[in-house]
Amino acid sequence: MRYLVVLLILLLLPVVGLADEAEDVGVGMGFIMMAMYFIPALVAHGRGHKNKVAITWLNFLSGWTGLGWLIAFIWSLTNDE
Repeated sequence: MRYLVVLLILLLLPVVGLADEAEDVGVGMGFIMMAMYFIPALVAHGRGHKNKVAITWLNFLSGWTGLGWLIAFIWSLTNDE
């Protein structure tokens, strides 16, 4: 979970104080949106889930549907015992 916090801080740096032009803000927002897209994969890897690779692939291939993202997110939060 601490990796997620560090990643979000690093992704916010282009947006906070460093963006002098609208283009810089757009790039920063793009990074933030990518981080949000991969939250299920980040959670699975952070928790050491035994199916973290499968969750990452599900997130990558079908996360864009919304339903695929939700399934990957719920799966990443399940107990893997």
